[in-house]
Amino acid sequence: KPTIQLQLLRNGQAYGSVVELLNGQSRYRWEDLLATDDQGNPYHYSVEELAVAGYTSTIGPVEDHQMTITNTYVVPKTHFEVKKVWSGGPSVKPTIQLQLLRNGQAYGTVVELLNGQSRYRWDDLSATDDQGNPYHYSVEELAVAGYTSTIGPVEDHQMTITNTYVVPKTHFEVKKVWFGGPSVKPTIQLQLFRNGQAYGTVVELLNGQSRYRWEDLLATDDQGNPYHYSVKELAVEGYTSTIGPVQDNQVTITNTYVVPKTHLEV
Repeated sequence: KPTIQLQLLRNGQAYGSVVELLNGQSRYRWEDLLATDDQGNPYHYSVEELAVAGYTSTIGPVEDHQMTITNTYVVPKTHFEVKKVWSGGPSVKPTIQLQLLRNGQAYGTVVELLNGQSRYRWDDLSATDDQGNPYHYSVEELAVAGYTSTIGPVEDHQMTITNTYVVPKTHFEVKKVWFGGPSVKPTIQLQLFRNGQAYGTVVELLNGQSRYRWEDLLATDDQGNPYHYSVKELAVEGYTSTIGPVQDNQVTITNTYVVPKTHLEV
C-alpha cells in the first residue's frame, strides 16, 4: 500500500505535525494529548487524511477516542486501440470482426470494421482488477476469407493487424473436337493467353488427346483485379479452327477438315 499522511485536528484545526503510515502500518496513536483547555472546556480531536492517489477515503465517526479511515481502491481506466492495415487485394475491403481479449479471454462483444474503417478504440476499460493486478488487453481477428492476418505486438495500448491478400488460384481447360478428316489426327499446338498476352509455353496435344487443363493459375493480380484466360491454336494444316466462348473456365476448339482439291488433265 502507499504511504499515507495523517493530520490530527483539535477542534477542527490542524494540531501538530503530519504523521506518516508506511505500507503494513494500520494504526497510529497520539498520546499525552490535552483533554481540555485551562478553563476545562473539552477539546474534540479528529483526523484527516491527505489525499491518496488511486483511493477514495471514508472517515468514520469518533467513538471512544478512536476513528477508522477506510481507503477504497479506485480501479483506474485505460483504453485499447487497434489499427488496421491492408496489403493488396481489391479496393473495396471486406468487413472484419475483432474480439477484444483481456488476459487472453474474450471480453465484450465482437466489433465490426466496415470497408474504409482503419481504426477502433475501446475506451473506459478497467486497467486492473479490484486488487490492483493489471489487466493485459489484446485483440484477435476472426478469419477473413482471402487474406492472411498478422498481429503485431502491443505497444502503448495499441496494436496493428495487417491483412495480406492471398491471390486465389484457378484453372483453365481446353476441349478439342475434330470434325472430319483422317482418323489419325495431327499434333496441335496451344498457346495460353492471360489478358490477351501469351502466357507460359506452347502445349502440344498428340493424336488421341482431346483435352488439356492448366492448373494453379493466378485468378487475380495482387490488387484483386481478375485475370482473363483464353487460348489460341497454332494453324493446323488441312483444317480450319473455330474457338468457342469461354464458359466456366473452359473453351472448345473445333477443327474442321478442309477437303483438299485436285485436278484431272486429259
